[in-house]
Amino acid sequence: MFIPNRNGSLARSTGYDFHAQPSFGRDEDVRYASIHINQILSSTTVRADSSASRGAADEIVAKATVLFPAKVEPNVNDRFRDRDFPQLFRVTKVEPRYNVAGQIDHWQCDLEPFEVEA
Repeated sequence: MFIPNRNGSLARSTGYDFHAQPSFGRDEDVRYASIHINQILSSTTVRADSSASRGAADEIVAKATVLFPAKVEPNVNDRFRDRDFPQLFRVTKVEPRYNVAGQIDHWQCDLEPFEVEA
């Protein structure tokens, strides 16, 4: 049985604005359960041409999998924030999970970091 035990907020994707930036509705408070939220320090190249100097920088990459109750109904590209975790996430995959009676019990969502364009 699925029991949500954490608090977060979910903002529904409403499309894109005039500058092709994603736009969102109001944040809704939601309960959820976290399967995992991983932070990985990965090395990225600094220079676009990747010359012989091999300049690199470390970037924190976070990936997560969370479960939402059936009544929440998340969609791909929605924005998610955990109350205790500073990272904004974008929903990349939504899969329904069913109970033994064949009804939707909860939603399993994969999340990736939400990057805000400057």
